[in-house]
Amino acid sequence: MGRGVHRAASFRQLCRRFNISPSTAYKWLNRFENLGVEGLTGSAASPGRTPPHRQIPKLRFD
Repeated sequence: MGRGVHRAASFRQLCRRFNISPSTAYKWLNRFENLGVEGLTGSAASPGRTPPHRQIPKLRFD
């Protein structure tokens, strides 16, 4: 299995683990790459659609 295939599989596994769609994860990744951590705060594409009990997982940058 090539490295790119392994990375894609890992990405999909993370999406399943955190119960988010790959399109949402790629959107968040794009925001982070372009804007840093600030790009992940306070920006909702569809305000009010996220149930209040659902939390965005915290990322660690070690």
